[in-house]
Amino acid sequence: MCYSKEVQLTTGATIWAFSFFYYIFYSIKYQAIQKKWLLPFLKNVIMVFALIGSHQIFEFLSLVTNNQIIYKIGLVLSISSMYFLIRSLEIILNRNLRSKLSLIIIGAITIHAFLIEMSFEGYSFYLRHNSAFIWASAWMLLFIYFHICALKGRKFLQDDSSKKAIITYLLATFGMYPKN
Repeated sequence: MCYSKEVQLTTGATIWAFSFFYYIFYSIKYQAIQKKWLLPFLKNVIMVFALIGSHQIFEFLSLVTNNQIIYKIGLVLSISSMYFLIRSLEIILNRNLRSKLSLIIIGAITIHAFLIEMSFEGYSFYLRHNSAFIWASAWMLLFIYFHICALKGRKFLQDDSSKKAIITYLLATFGMYPKN
């Protein structure tokens, strides 16, 4: 989401607040269940949302300060969320999806972002990205990879409730992606 600075700040703060609340709430709940995979899964999912919230806050700060470094940090935070999303899927599927390879892509995008001149501007009610094509392409590649892994991984699950859980997971995370 790339909207006005007020919307960016409100969205980022709301995502952070809910991430904190859900982390506390589900940490207590999952400790009572005592399944080893639940807490690592929770931590990765919360990191996804916290990073997306951070992306929103950094877009707010970039609009307020017109600072390119802050803008670039926000882009890096956003694409970094994809590592944790893929990692959480590895945990829930109990399969190696090569999430660490996404760190190489994220590292390359980070280096690229800080080596080139990038521009952005407040336009109407959103933030217009004028030079984020490589970042957006890499983000979309990881986004598609996550969904392919989820749908293919679903085939390896035995029971219908687990298969439904993967679809529910995809639907639950669908609305959290930035619309750049």
